[in-house]
Amino acid sequence: MRRDVVRSLSAVGLAAAVLLGTAACGSEQAGGAGDGSATVTHGPATPTPTPSPTTEPGGRMTTGLTSPVVLERGGGIAGVSDRVVVDPDGTCTVSTKNRPASTRQLTEKQLSQIVQAVHQADLTATPAKPTAVENDVFTYTLTAEGHTLHASQTNLPDSVQPLVDTLRSLL
Repeated sequence: MRRDVVRSLSAVGLAAAVLLGTAACGSEQAGGAGDGSATVTHGPATPTPTPSPTTEPGGRMTTGLTSPVVLERGGGIAGVSDRVVVDPDGTCTVSTKNRPASTRQLTEKQLSQIVQAVHQADLTATPAKPTAVENDVFTYTLTAEGHTLHASQTNLPDSVQPLVDTLRSLL
């Protein structure tokens, strides 16, 4: 019995020593008046709030986009109604006619491809007017960086095609 009490007290003592040692490792902050000195503060560690997604430079691909990129695709033989929204922080929301909206985080590679395609696309281009009635074709509305382009699959400007293809791959 005495041996069990000693083991329990030893375990409690070890746990207390670990906790006290951890608590003594508070935060260290550089301070002073630029003289190279540092001020060290010891105390219980406080949790640091997780930073929210930012559109400020230095964040996750935030220097590439200033606003969401939105692709809406409609029509075709099946009468589809698709929408892809990519936020500057890489959050992607996809909704289609037959599925509820889903949101996910894009990889750095996917977001980089979208940023590059947005910068290469001429969203101020005027699509050529169709020469005949267009049946069963997809129509697109693409919004990025303050510009909106309306086109069909037959008159989509060449500079915009890579962006549409990249966004369609997310559907």
